[in-house]
Amino acid sequence: MAAIAGNVLRPAKILKIFEVAADSREKAEILEISVPAVAGRDRMMIGQLRPAEGQPPGKLWVEYLALDGPLDTRPASQRRLLACDAAKSQPEQTREVLSRFLRRGLQATGAAG
Repeated sequence: MAAIAGNVLRPAKILKIFEVAADSREKAEILEISVPAVAGRDRMMIGQLRPAEGQPPGKLWVEYLALDGPLDTRPASQRRLLACDAAKSQPEQTREVLSRFLRRGLQATGAAG
């Protein structure tokens, strides 16, 4: 993180480093990155590497940031409960999930066994 110019708020993780070649608006680049789902994320940052000693600081112009989603925002417990084999047909997936619900419901009532 010491190589990043400016104030880097912690905790922070560098996901990707891009070499920006554009030096004018006409040569603008679209840079994309996939951001993994992380519970509790409340900020994202763009940083610039510090210039070498004696070099002037670089300039970076960001026209916009776009976030596509939504990411799967369900808690891990719901993802486990609703997980199913993607290779199965829709009716088979439904049976798999409902069977899991029924087993848990019967265990909770003491009716299983």
